[in-house]
Amino acid sequence: MPQVPNGSVLLGGNVPTDNPLRSAYGSNAMFDARSGALRGVVDMRNAASLTQVIEIFGPLHFGTFGGWPINVLWCVDGLAPGLLAISGSLIGGESASGSTRLGETRSKRGTRFRARAVARRLIR
Repeated sequence: MPQVPNGSVLLGGNVPTDNPLRSAYGSNAMFDARSGALRGVVDMRNAASLTQVIEIFGPLHFGTFGGWPINVLWCVDGLAPGLLAISGSLIGGESASGSTRLGETRSKRGTRFRARAVARRLIR
């Protein structure tokens, strides 16, 4: 019940609509805690445009519309920054250590390629 004296009881729910982005608790009714008298009703179908736009943010943020394909897409999108950070750290660590795929350092690899170029010039 209300946590403050003379508080209200708020009941949230949804109303029939064709909009899949409506949250389940966008429309609500407020009652007086002592008398049970109705204090106010919010019906999202009749709310101001800005209120309706703000109410859509909940389902968009949590991905609670569209069923399991949207849930999977939201999960992948949520994991992507972490996976990109890990892969970027691994690639950056490899580059900083100077190793190559053959385990050679960059200086040895560069010397080997320069030696081949000099040998080709001498052969011609």
